[in-house]
Amino acid sequence: EKYQKLECKVPRGVLMHGTHGVGKTMLARTLAALCGLPVIEVGGSEFVEMFVGVGASRMRLLFEDLDGLVKIFGGAILFIDEFDAVARIRGSSHNTESDTTLNQLLKEMDGIVARPNVYTFAATNRKDNIDPAAIRPGRFDREVQFFNPTRKDREALLGIYLPESLRAPGLDLAIAAKACPGASGAHCANIINEAKILTVRARLDQVTQDILDEAVLKVM
Repeated sequence: EKYQKLECKVPRGVLMHGTHGVGKTMLARTLAALCGLPVIEVGGSEFVEMFVGVGASRMRLLFEDLDGLVKIFGGAILFIDEFDAVARIRGSSHNTESDTTLNQLLKEMDGIVARPNVYTFAATNRKDNIDPAAIRPGRFDREVQFFNPTRKDREALLGIYLPESLRAPGLDLAIAAKACPGASGAHCANIINEAKILTVRARLDQVTQDILDEAVLKVM
């Protein structure tokens, strides 16, 4: 209501781009849950077909489903993962089907302006491959770039995946965080999982420093 008083245009599209495993999909799902709105999650590759017209038809059906959700719940969120697969630069390949599908997407996204409370989140790690028309203001008004976590962030992530009860006395997560520069959130999760596997093989109940160091070396 505060924004409406000043006649603000609420952003309807958010493009999230960054490297693999940094949490783009996770954040989109979390935001959808916090908003309390139903979410339709699709992958860009689901619309890539060999036969002309199939992808465009699926795109129309997708937005019809969104309209139905808006009527029932008063709003909806569309999340498109691997957005570059469906929004690749037109003319970059000989596949006319992908161009037709993208044209249909652009048409439907223009229609979102007239649809109240429909929000689009898109995630990609190849922003350079996306057609500029797909991410212009009015379709995607916000861009959020994701970076790999810092050393302190990695330490916090390792702590989330390895609770206190599973840590052996003297275990220092800061050492492991320092030993994996450039690791993403997915890497951190994998490091702890590997450490747990090694702990079971060693017939121990808690992860020791040596085991965690070995897990870092193995994953990285």
